[in-house]
Amino acid sequence: MTQEIVGRSKDHEKQLAEINVMRKMLDSIENHEERISNLEDTMRVNAVQETVLTEEVNKVVVRFLQGKQAPAYQNRSIRGRAYSSINKDIVKKFGVRRKEIPAKEYQQAVTFIRQWQPDYDLKNEINLANEISQPYAG
Repeated sequence: MTQEIVGRSKDHEKQLAEINVMRKMLDSIENHEERISNLEDTMRVNAVQETVLTEEVNKVVVRFLQGKQAPAYQNRSIRGRAYSSINKDIVKKFGVRRKEIPAKEYQQAVTFIRQWQPDYDLKNEINLANEISQPYAG
């Protein structure tokens, strides 16, 4: 009679070695997934996305100033405050400047910019600047 342990196959050591290899592979995969997740969390918008965000900011500011020919747009102070206001609101919402927005929040940023509105005081200043230059049609 041989002195083998009951319940172990002859290939038991080989099976244990294969199991250890599989465990190492799983650990490696988990490590890669963690690294990928970390990259997704920290990756910023790319140059194309950054350009789109800038274009969207420009569109919304020009729209609220009522066009590039409008007196409010021509007024550097009002135009500067409008750009400053939207950029501050972006930082408040996302915690970073526009070009540093995480890539995973890109679409949310586009939506935020498209829906942005100036505060009450700035809206009134824009409207007043544009109304003053309009001739009275009475």
